[in-house]
Amino acid sequence: MKLVTETPEGNYQQLHNMTGINADKEVYLRGIDNGRDLSLVDFCRKKCEEKCEFKLENNPPAEEFGEYMDCDCIISYFYHMAVGHAELRSKLGRYEDTGLDPDGIKEATCEYSEDEDGIWSCSKCDSVWTFINGGPKENNVHYYPKCGRKIAKWNEYVDEDEE
Repeated sequence: MKLVTETPEGNYQQLHNMTGINADKEVYLRGIDNGRDLSLVDFCRKKCEEKCEFKLENNPPAEEFGEYMDCDCIISYFYHMAVGHAELRSKLGRYEDTGLDPDGIKEATCEYSEDEDGIWSCSKCDSVWTFINGGPKENNVHYYPKCGRKIAKWNEYVDEDEE
């Protein structure tokens, strides 16, 4: 059973899925506003005004809001825990989507192949990856970024016309 779901049922699933990250990369709290999702920033901003009598004058965007959450109040702690929860949930969801189980992940390997355009692909998950400088060896890539499999073999492109 996967822990990450978009339709949590019961307390166990709910506690693993209380936060999320939307398309704008903003953390939200699931179903906290009369069953609707609510931005973590909006929630914390409101609670800070209510509990701490603290009002942010310049209304910072979500990606900068954490810089204002540096006090020792419970809202600040909640903000940082919720961001961490959302990020871990996102990573766990990507891991669960690979279909690998924890016991089999050490044995899970793939081959990494480069095409004529310098684009690298995985033999197992068919996703592609590019490097700005060098390749996977030069960038110390030992696990494929998408599926997490250990790269057992690198197949660098060889231009047959130049041989």
